[in-house]
Amino acid sequence: MVVPQQETYIREEVVIKEEYKHQEFLDFLIQCESGGNEQIINKADTDGTPSYGLLQFKIGTLYYYIKKYNILPDIELGEIMNVIFDGELQVKVFKEMMNDPEVDLTHEFPTCYKMWKAKQV
Repeated sequence: MVVPQQETYIREEVVIKEEYKHQEFLDFLIQCESGGNEQIINKADTDGTPSYGLLQFKIGTLYYYIKKYNILPDIELGEIMNVIFDGELQVKVFKEMMNDPEVDLTHEFPTCYKMWKAKQV
């Protein structure tokens, strides 16, 4: 029989391990996508369109997730370039994406996700 306090510690340990794995993946993704440079621009991503900043978001993608998660509720699409290089904002959006069961990270970050998975084997 597991005493409630032990059960709580076990649950907390699982949460801590999950958060560590998420942070480890985030750190890897930042290095893979931008080398840690918030100001970097990839003029032609894998689909031929530009991507920007720490996590290499595209204008429409960042706008979509900012609105979906109500991070900047009043922002308009035409204003995205004012915030697209904000690394903290990109990380905040990404953390929401990681916890969203509707988000397919293999689609959103295909090259780096494949590299991450290969590294885990």
